[in-house]
Order: sequence, then C-alpha cells, then structure tokens
Amino acid sequence: MSGPKIDYNKIRDEEEKAGKVAAKMIQTRVHSLLLEYGLDDTGGLKKSIKSEEKMGDLRLFGIITRMQRHGYILQQGVNTKRTSHEKKLRKRGGKYSVREHTMMLQQKPFITEGLEDSGAFEYLVDALGKIRMEEVILSFKGTNIIVK
Repeated sequence: MSGPKIDYNKIRDEEEKAGKVAAKMIQTRVHSLLLEYGLDDTGGLKKSIKSEEKMGDLRLFGIITRMQRHGYILQQGVNTKRTSHEKKLRKRGGKYSVREHTMMLQQKPFITEGLEDSGAFEYLVDALGKIRMEEVILSFKGTNIIVK
C-alpha cells in the first residue's frame, strides 16, 4: 500500500522560508542593540551587518551573520598594550610618534544579546519541528501520529 509521496522541494522551500524569517529577526535585533549601546554610527557597522540562512540540498544548516571586523572587536572588547610607532600625516606629509600605551575597550555584547533576545531560536524550533514532523507523518503513512 503506497501512501502520499514526500515533496522534498516543498520541505526545502518551507525550511528556507523559516530560515529567512529567523535571519531577519536576528538582524533586526542586533541593529536595535547597536542603537542601545550607542554604536549606530561606528564606521558603517550597521550597514555591514547581514544575516542569512545557510541551506543544504534539503535542510536548513544554520543562520550566518556577517559584519565588518570591528564589530567583532567591539563585541569582545580589548585590553592590551599598544607598541610605540610613528604615523604619517597624509595631507601634510609630516610624521608624529606615538608612545607605548594601554588600550582598553569595554566589551559590548550586542551580538550575543541579539541572538538570545531576538526570539529566532524559539521560532526555528517551532517552525522546523512542524515541517519535519509532517515528513515523519508521511513516512509512516499517518498511522497513529497526531501533531498539535
């Protein structure tokens, strides 16, 4: 007895759609946290933040968030000594020396908080659970499995 066939293209499309929604939730939350931390005008950081879904042949593999390098430096903070060096002035052509000094930049966990507070994880758990449960029901031909 053959039951209904599993439409893998439909499953992939639904997972991709769920991934796009979750990626948008993360991106929006990280943008709002940049404003809360006062980092909204930090060298084009807000424009550089992009979240997108990573799809395999059939399944959603994860969500990727990219940004400029200084966003990760702001996330982790800095506590280090900078060596002495000389800098050139571009327009005037002169030089000046910088002595060795301590550089401290307080950690601002906007990425971590954005991922946790966005609600994307909970959304993905629900959405992917429903999508994949439909596949299980079709695989077992719907016998005694109830999804709520």
